[in-house]
Amino acid sequence: MAPFNNPSTRASVVKFLEERIGKTEVAEALVEAADRYQVDPALVVALSWQESRFQASAAGVNRNSTIDRGLMQLNSSTFTSLSEDDFYNPYLNADYGTSYLRQILDLSGNTVTALAMYNAGPGRVGSLGAPSITLEYVDRIFAYRDSLVRDFYDEYASGGVLMSRDIQPVKNPDYL
Repeated sequence: MAPFNNPSTRASVVKFLEERIGKTEVAEALVEAADRYQVDPALVVALSWQESRFQASAAGVNRNSTIDRGLMQLNSSTFTSLSEDDFYNPYLNADYGTSYLRQILDLSGNTVTALAMYNAGPGRVGSLGAPSITLEYVDRIFAYRDSLVRDFYDEYASGGVLMSRDIQPVKNPDYL
């Protein structure tokens, strides 16, 4: 079931993220991608925060001369079909990054391993395990995600936006 079947839920999440991120286009791109690939929106947002601090124009050169670009820091050797402009398009970047996250979530079977694979690569994590710097990366993503979820429910706990028909709060951390 899609997390945003209720339009008011989606609207409240996008509004909250717009205020947090400061960019409507980035908030919408991340929520749209999370919904499309059935990935926890808070996880997608936290991953984007860790990778680029929500900067669609972010770029970094790796030791092996590959380049990571955009919101989700997509690697040039992994995403060879993307043009340079595609990497910096927030909607395309969020879509490709979240699609990749979904694939490695399915492959790994758990979020910790998937995030380690996103950072260090499936081959590295599968054969050598995650380096300590990657485990710290995963910890930062979880800490940001948890903070995001807490802040969201602090803001909307009594507002009725995330309420079920029987007026019970809907507090599912899997969907922000």
